[in-house]
Order: sequence, then structure tokens, then C-alpha cells
Amino acid sequence: MTLKNSLLSFFMILAFAGSNAQHNYTYQRSISGIEGQWHRIALPPELVGMTLQSLSDIRVLGVTEKGDTIEAPYLLKRKMEQLSTKNVPYNIINKSRIGNIHYFTFQVPGAASVGEIQTEFDAPNFDWKVNLEGSHNQVEWFTIAENYRILSIRNEQLNFQFSKIRFAPVNFPYLRLSIPSNENPELKNATLSMQTVSEGVWNTYPVKHMDVSNNRVIRNTVIDTDLGASLPVSRLSINVADSLDYYRSIVLTYLADSTQTEKGMVYHYSTLLNSTLHSLQRNEFTFSGTNMRKLRIEIFNGDNAPLSYSAILVQGYSHELLVRIAEPAEYFLVYGNPHAQLPVYDIVRFESNIPENAAYLQLGPESIIDAPNLEAEQSYLSKMWLWAVMAIIILLLGAFSLKMLTTK
Repeated sequence: MTLKNSLLSFFMILAFAGSNAQHNYTYQRSISGIEGQWHRIALPPELVGMTLQSLSDIRVLGVTEKGDTIEAPYLLKRKMEQLSTKNVPYNIINKSRIGNIHYFTFQVPGAASVGEIQTEFDAPNFDWKVNLEGSHNQVEWFTIAENYRILSIRNEQLNFQFSKIRFAPVNFPYLRLSIPSNENPELKNATLSMQTVSEGVWNTYPVKHMDVSNNRVIRNTVIDTDLGASLPVSRLSINVADSLDYYRSIVLTYLADSTQTEKGMVYHYSTLLNSTLHSLQRNEFTFSGTNMRKLRIEIFNGDNAPLSYSAILVQGYSHELLVRIAEPAEYFLVYGNPHAQLPVYDIVRFESNIPENAAYLQLGPESIIDAPNLEAEQSYLSKMWLWAVMAIIILLLGAFSLKMLTTK
């Protein structure tokens, strides 16, 4: 064996030892109701909130009658809403004006379903209330959207555009957009489309505590919310009580960590997203699912008076596991391992073979795994690996020394 190959084998052993020293999980729940091979496990929000952000530390482990530990493969399903968009072809067959009303007529071949029109204009700044109509013969017109506000603000401080017209799906061969403007709107482009949305399954979390503070020096409003426990959050809705028009920049952050210092506790917030709070549509913000207990909303008021807020709605989509039980055993769901890596199972390549009617299993209450025993076991294993590594080093050094003496 060459020196290079010996060292390579040595480091592989070290890597294997390190990988096998990371099996301590903090929490477990018993699993009952197993009948057959395929099952579903609905994960309670409070369970997901105790896992890593990546959810990589979830395992389904079983203990056989012989005392062997086996691992059941699973697929993690986030029950999010699914959005699909199909663009609809069209032709602009008429551009006309009567007084200060500008008309744009779209011909939709085959009267395909349309539920949205994204407009693009040459003008960088505008504020129009438009009407949209539909017709079968260009003689009789039916109202689809009336006084629908589209807006564009572009200057050194702001770059905001809300020029998408959304409406209930319609099937007209002709659509007519009318814009009241003293100047030519100069429509550059329009995208007609149809969206299909399959609703997700959402959990709504009660806000245990909410504090609203206005700082007139830096001219901002901070809303701090406390959910009472760490929960997976992926959607936030802000209800503004004021009926006036508004446009404010906001930042969503959550409490990610804290540090004890000589001057007290220092809290560290991480950014979820930067967005805009405005009166043109419902203020609903969706982001990647994140485990959090405390959520902070910062609204920058500028020279405007602070707004009034009637309610904050915090939600997270549901999670479930699709599990394959291949061997009889007493099974547990374990989680809470900061060093766990995301598992890679074969079943991820054969998802289409999983039956859709898999029955749900029941989870027992959460319990803490006996940490002292795990630590003692890991300490014993660590000592064993240390002695094994030392023996390997001695054997390698002896072999190299003997080889050098024999060569001389």
C-alpha cells in the first residue's frame, strides 16, 4: 500500500466516524395505525416549528423485535397553492379615441378564457381608472371591470408599477380596454393570460401579543407580533383600517437568534422580504416557509401620518409525510438534530407509484429522548473511535518505518 492510498483510507475512516456520530435526536412521537405499506403523517405546526429550517432532521425510525433500528423512507409534501399561467394569443385590431377616452380592442382567437391583462405603457408616470369590456360582435359590449385603477410612479426615490388588470375569467372573442387620459397612453405591449390556482392547505396562527409603535424621529411604524411558540410561517396579511390611498415601503423580519452580553440580551433579526404596502389591492405577502416565534413589520411612513392597523393574519401551509413501511416494528417520528443532513431516498424517483389514498397515521404526544443515555453512548463510541484511530496511526507509522529500513 502506498503512502497516498494509506492516507486516503485513513481520512475516509475519519469521515465515516464523524458521520456516524450525529444520530442524537431531541424529540420523538410514537406512530400508530400502521396497516399496509404506504401511509401519510400530518405534521402539526408546533412539530415543524421544532425542526431545522430545512426540515432535514425528520426521521421515521422503527425498532424491531430483535432490537434492530430501521429507517423508513418518506417524501415531505408542503401543501402549497399551485399556480399555473397560460398566455393567450391576441391581435390588436383597433386603436381609437373619443374625446379624452382612448380605446384598445383585442381580438382573442377561439374566444379563449382570459382572466388577466398585464399592460405596459411608454409613460413612466400615470394614474388611470380604466374600464374593460367584452363583446361577441363588437356591437353589444358587456362590462368586465369598471374604474380599475392602474398606476406607475417612477422617480429618483420610487420605482413602482401596478398595471396588471385582474378579473373573473371570461370567454369573449373581443375585449376592449378604455383609458381616460388627456394624453395618448401609447400602449407598448399587453399580455393576456389565464391563471389556474389550486388552493393550498393553510394553518392560521393566533397572534398572542401585538405591539405597534410609531417613531416620529425616523418616521416609521414597527409592529411586533408574538405567536407564543415557534411555528412555520409562509404568509402574512396586513389589514389597514384607513380608507385613504397610501403607498409605503415595508420590511418583514423575524427573530432568528439572541446573544447574551454584558449589557443584556441582544436580539438578531433576519429579513424575510422587502415589499410595498399600498391601497391598490389586498396586502398579502407570501414567502418561503420559515420557523419563527416573533415577527416584526417595519413600515416607512416618510412625510405621511402613520396608518392604523385593524388586524394581522399570520399563516403557514401544512406539511405531511408520505411514508413507506416495509418491515414490522415499533415506529417513532424523531426530530431535533442540529447536525442532520437532508435524507435522500429512492422513492423520490418513483413518486407516481405512490397510491393517492394512503391512510393517515396517528402521532402520539411529544416526548424528549433520554439525552443522558445518548450522550453516554456517543461518549463511549467517541472513545472507541479515538483508540481505533490511534491504533491505525501506530500501524501506519510502523509499516512505513519497516519499509524504509527494508529498502536501506
